[in-house]
Amino acid sequence: MKTMKFKFYLPMLLAITACSSEKFGALTQKEIESEPKVLELVGNSVDMTLAGTFPDHYFPKHGVLTITPVLRTSQGDIEGQSLTFYGEDVKNPGVLIVPYNSGGTFAETQTIEYSPEMKNSELYAIFKAEIDGKVVPIKQIKLADGVITTSSLVDKNEACPMVTHETLSGKTSSTGMGTIRYEIDRSKIRASQLENKDMIALVNTLKDLQKNTRNPQVSIEIFSTASPDGSPAINKRVSEQRNAAATTYMKSELKKYGLNIPIQTTVLDADWDGLYNSIMQSNLADKATIVENLKKSKSGNRYKVLKKYINAHPTLFKENLLPPLRKSTITINTQTPGKTDEWLMTMMKNSADKLSLNDALRGTAMLKNNSEKEKSYLSLIKKYPKDWRAYNNLGALYIHEGKWDEAQNYLEQSHALRVTPENDFNLGLVALHAEKLETAENYFANLPVSKEWREAQGTIAIIMGDYAAAENFFGDIKSNNAGLSQILNKDYPKAAITLEGITSPNDTTYYLKAVLGARTNNSNMVYNNLYKVQVLDHAFSENARTDIEFSKYWNSCQFNGVLK
Repeated sequence: MKTMKFKFYLPMLLAITACSSEKFGALTQKEIESEPKVLELVGNSVDMTLAGTFPDHYFPKHGVLTITPVLRTSQGDIEGQSLTFYGEDVKNPGVLIVPYNSGGTFAETQTIEYSPEMKNSELYAIFKAEIDGKVVPIKQIKLADGVITTSSLVDKNEACPMVTHETLSGKTSSTGMGTIRYEIDRSKIRASQLENKDMIALVNTLKDLQKNTRNPQVSIEIFSTASPDGSPAINKRVSEQRNAAATTYMKSELKKYGLNIPIQTTVLDADWDGLYNSIMQSNLADKATIVENLKKSKSGNRYKVLKKYINAHPTLFKENLLPPLRKSTITINTQTPGKTDEWLMTMMKNSADKLSLNDALRGTAMLKNNSEKEKSYLSLIKKYPKDWRAYNNLGALYIHEGKWDEAQNYLEQSHALRVTPENDFNLGLVALHAEKLETAENYFANLPVSKEWREAQGTIAIIMGDYAAAENFFGDIKSNNAGLSQILNKDYPKAAITLEGITSPNDTTYYLKAVLGARTNNSNMVYNNLYKVQVLDHAFSENARTDIEFSKYWNSCQFNGVLK
C-alpha cells in the first residue's frame, strides 16, 4: 500500500476544560472536509488540506479519534497520514487535545506523490474511535472526487532543437547591440545611458543603414526585464514600462533616419537566470547553495527566499548583482544579400561535394527529406571530423525523429569538440525528455534568451508545477504548452488567444480548447473541439470520459454523441 508524503501546516493545540458525555456522534461533510473539492495534479504530486471542526460538547473526555484520508482507486487504497485527537482526560495523550465544552478546529495539508491510478479515484475520511479502549463505529465520509490531471498534457518534447544558421559564402551578416539600464523600479531612460559606447554604436548602425543602398534585410529585437528583488506585481508593471520606453525610443530613432524596420519585443518580469549567473560568478562562499535554494523555491516563495539572502549580503546584491538586471537590450540584425538559396539548392542536388562547409551546412538544413539530411550530415562529419556543427545538427535531426540515444551520442561529440549554446541547449532537451530536470536546467542556465530557450524553460516550469513562471517564460508564444500554462494559471482569456493562434493545431490543441470551454462554461466549445479530437485520435478523445474537467458533461447526450 502506498503512503502519502505530508507536510503539517497548521497543528491545533486545544485547551483543556471540564466534563463530557462519553460518546462519539456521527461526523458529516459539515465537520470534516477537504480542499480543494476536486484534487489536482501539480508537478508530480497532489496537495490536499484535511480540515475539520469538532462542535461544542462533541468530544468525549476519555475518547480517542483517528482520522485517516484514503484515496480509493481501482488498484487499491492509498492511505494518507493519520491524525489522532484525544479527549481531555485520556491518560498519556498526544498534543491534539480536544476540550468537551468548546470543541476545536484543525487543518493539515498533505502532499501525495502522484500515480496514474489516482485519476479515477475518490477521497474518503476513515475514522477509528475508542472510548476507554472500546471501539465506537463512525461512518466514513466521502470528501472529494478524482484528480484533475490537465497538467500531464504538457509535451516535454515540444521545444525545437537548435541548428546552426550559416550564411552563404559572399553573404555577410552583422549585429549591433546596445543595453539601456534603469534605476530600481523606474522605466525612464536616462540621458547617460544613451551616451554609453554600445548605444552610440547602435545608433551608428542605424546611420549606416540609412546610407546603405543594397537594401539589407534588417530586424530589431528588444528584450526588457526587471531584477527579481521586486514583488511580482511591481516587476510585471515595471518590465512592461521599460519595454514600452525602449520601443518608443527606437521608433523615434528610426523615424529620425527615415527607416522602417520591424521591432519584436520580449518582456521577462524577473530575470532569475541572469541573477543565477551573476551569483555563480560572484565571490560568495555559499553561492552554489544559494542558487540551488532559489531554484527549488516555487515562484510564490522564491521572492521571499531571495529577500533573506539580500538582507544577509545587502551591499553585494544591491550594488553589484541586481542593478545589471534592470535593463532593455536592443539588437539590430542585418543581412546583405549575396548568393541565393536557389543557387545553393541546385548545387546540393548536382555538386554538393564542391560546396564549402558553411554552404553545405546551410544547404543540408534546407533539405526537406530527413533521410537526405542524415546522409548529408554523416558525409560532412566524415569530411570535417573536427568541426562541431554537423554533429550538432545531426543530433538535432535525431531529436526531431525521436531517436534520443542517437541524438545524445552526436550531441556529446559536438560538445566535446566545442561547447556552444546550440549543443548545450540540445543536450538540455535530451535531459528534459528523460525528465532529468536539474541536468536540463544546468544546460540552459547560461544560454541567451531565445524562443526555443523560453519554450524549454516554460516546459520545465509546467512539469515542476510553477505555472506562473511557465506563463511568464512562454510570453506571446503560440503553442500547446503555452496555452496549457495559461489554463493552469487560470488566465483563460490569454489561453483562448494563444490556442486560437496556433498555426498547425493538433489533437492536443483541440483537447485543450475543450478543457478551456469546460472551465469557462462554454458547452459548444467543449463539444466542437472534442469532436475534432475524436476525428484525429479516437483513443485520445476517450480520455474525456474519465477526465474530471468534463465531469458535468458526462451525462449529456450531446457529449456522449460526440465521443461515440
